Amino acid sequence: MIKIFYTTDIHGYIMDHRYSDNQKSKMGLVKISKFIKENRDENSIYIDNGDILEGSQLLDYYYENGYDFNPIKEAMEIAGVDYVNIGNHDFNYGTKVLNDYLYGFKCITTNINYQGKPLGKTIIHTFKNNIKVAIIGVCTSHIFNWEKPENLVNIDVYDAFSVLKTEVNKVRSEVDYVVAVYHGGFEKDIETGKIIDELNGENQGYQMCDEIEGIDLFLTGHQHRLINTKMKNTKIIQLPSQATSLAYIEIDKNIECKIIELNNCNDLEIENKLLDIENKTQKWLDQNIRELPYDLLIKNQFEARLYKHPLVSFLNQIQLHYSKADFSAVALFNNAIGFSKNFTIRELTSTYVYPNSLEVLETDYENLKLFLEKTAEYFMVENNNIVVNKDFYEIKPQHYNYDMLDGIEYTIKVSNPIGQRIISLTRNGKELPKDKKYTLVVNNYRGNGGGDFYMVKNMKRIKSIDTNMVKLIYDYVKNCQELKINHQDNIKVIL
Repeated sequence: MIKIFYTTDIHGYIMDHRYSDNQKSKMGLVKISKFIKENRDENSIYIDNGDILEGSQLLDYYYENGYDFNPIKEAMEIAGVDYVNIGNHDFNYGTKVLNDYLYGFKCITTNINYQGKPLGKTIIHTFKNNIKVAIIGVCTSHIFNWEKPENLVNIDVYDAFSVLKTEVNKVRSEVDYVVAVYHGGFEKDIETGKIIDELNGENQGYQMCDEIEGIDLFLTGHQHRLINTKMKNTKIIQLPSQATSLAYIEIDKNIECKIIELNNCNDLEIENKLLDIENKTQKWLDQNIRELPYDLLIKNQFEARLYKHPLVSFLNQIQLHYSKADFSAVALFNNAIGFSKNFTIRELTSTYVYPNSLEVLETDYENLKLFLEKTAEYFMVENNNIVVNKDFYEIKPQHYNYDMLDGIEYTIKVSNPIGQRIISLTRNGKELPKDKKYTLVVNNYRGNGGGDFYMVKNMKRIKSIDTNMVKLIYDYVKNCQELKINHQDNIKVIL
């Protein structure tokens, strides 16, 4: 028998708590590592599927302030990871950070090249009991649709499906089992084949399992779903994010997969190694930035979007200040907590959770209208009530793909067909001229078309503001002489 321990989408969560409120939870690499160490033997390996270098406030501290070592790399070394795949978020801090992380690890990512050479390669692992397993890694091909161009210099990304098929065909006859490790998810329902996501190449898991013969175990991620099933002859696993679980797979003629719920035991070696940087992170997070005129805490996530929370206006206000654009678009990220009157770094990093920069785009009326129509897809009507469109939460929570704009006034009529929901569009109470050019500031994810905002490709890039948005918010609040929150009730969402 052989054993495989599997994690994915850890997103920097090493310790056993969330930094937003410091409540203990059954999560974190400290617990995963403890389980792996207690259950390892000479016929076991540990595979991680990426999206590990971004996400937690511990890593925010590390990237902002520096330290003697990268805490997530150190923790993974202690946990004894054998093979690593790359996720799309692992490019968020550039190739130097990525390459520093990969140094000393065995990377299996086969569809991404750096400076003309693959980041990783297919591994044939021979266990002590002479069972041979091919381990093939691929990452979603959609990276260039999201990432800042400067973070992808000398990077080439090839179609994940095509590369995986080629690699499987190369090794299938040489091994007992083929394990495919895909940082991507499913574009179709595994059981029915019904399309559940855009067929744009971001998620190709269904096509891989359906059309590539010879994959015994398919380890996936990216969508943060809990999946433990089978399709044709392929066993499939996917896990939620933030190190809340791991997969434990036993192969002995049959493939048995268990999703392990983490207990209260921690790996003290990791805890002790990271104690100093953890304490420094906590002190940094509790720093008061400045007293705000009033609190911007979010008490109801849905209502904050339906009625445009003042926090949205404030974030747009900051983006407009730095960009000097005509219009600004921001989204509230999943589970954003908002800012209290005594505004702290903890609240800032728990609310603006991505290392986004800003892009200023030139748009005409037509593409601006298409942009607004895309945002309007967020809502739907159910039992004569406005609710969130299931596409934004059923497969993977994507509330960050509902943008709210300032600089204009508009009305979304949700009962109208998709694509025909913007029924008024004005500026300062007057109909927006259709024959003029305008500037729109968005984050870099949206500026690259992230969230399937295809019309952004038709907009001219005027300039990039490369400073991290978290730092821009911090500097604005800290340095503004007379701090005001200019809330605009400019978006109407009606039946």
